[in-house]
Amino acid sequence: MTCFRHAKAIPQYDASSGPRIASLSKIEQRHKGLILGGNLRDGIGMAQRITQATTIARMLADQLKETDKQKSTNLL
Repeated sequence: MTCFRHAKAIPQYDASSGPRIASLSKIEQRHKGLILGGNLRDGIGMAQRITQATTIARMLADQLKETDKQKSTNLL
């Protein structure tokens, strides 16, 4: 995969975006707890960033709850 950086540009989605975005999900699955966000997925606009941030915050809260639950179970 090649990554091009343009200081004054926003991402452009094209036919290769599907496999690239799918690879991000695979990386997250391999590395439990890793959440990749930003305009490289889920859209480029500010509304998508806010929605994504809310989703990520919920995911992190769920992970923390699960971790707390596991710690409580281990203490019993």
